[in-house]
Amino acid sequence: MNLESRNILRLTGIVGIVASVLLCIGADLMFYSPNIEPGFSNLVNSLTSPFSVPHWRLVLGHYLVVLSFPIAIYSVLHIYLALKPSGQLGTLLLIAVEIATGTIGTVYNGTIPFFGTAVRVKNTLPESMQSYLIQMLSEFQDLQIGLQFVFLSGLALWSIIFVVLVLGGETLYPRWMALFNPILIGISLVLVLSLLPQTIAEYLAPVFFFGSNLIFYTISTVTVWNKEEKAIPNLAKTKRSFV
Repeated sequence: MNLESRNILRLTGIVGIVASVLLCIGADLMFYSPNIEPGFSNLVNSLTSPFSVPHWRLVLGHYLVVLSFPIAIYSVLHIYLALKPSGQLGTLLLIAVEIATGTIGTVYNGTIPFFGTAVRVKNTLPESMQSYLIQMLSEFQDLQIGLQFVFLSGLALWSIIFVVLVLGGETLYPRWMALFNPILIGISLVLVLSLLPQTIAEYLAPVFFFGSNLIFYTISTVTVWNKEEKAIPNLAKTKRSFV
């Protein structure tokens, strides 16, 4: 039965990589514009600048991000199996934080096409009417601030729990895997982006958060790929423990 668990561990790791790639593509389609600095907050700051993201990109990016979320949810089983030897309670807590944070992130990204469409419409209006739409968009940003705070707090909490589990208990990960948590990966990506040419950085910046996921799932999958079957938790016993 552990052979089944190892296959699931590998499959869900691959699923996590695929979902992260789709999320990165979706985010880049929605956010990237050569006329503005990448990033949602900068969309609001650029209300008087051209917003050149075509409608088809907003729509395609929106569907890629939203529809990739259920795929990403399945991939949390990979993290569960890798961390479960350290204890079920801590592992389930991390999984709960992962799902909650991912849900909030998906809701947040799901609003971007509506905002982007409004910005583009603003640029077609007479100046006398643009001020009303700018006011609406500025107030819309207030609705996003809470989501941003909760999302970043979730990432921080996830990172703390992950580091504690990897360093403090028996998992399928080596101890150095604790370095590859969302916070440290994110900081590293910021440093890398600051060193890249601006044209390249502009393409990569929109995929900042999902890029962290891609790095994590890639390293995690490679790390646990050849783990011995006896070291992997028996998924069948795990399922029975909840019945």
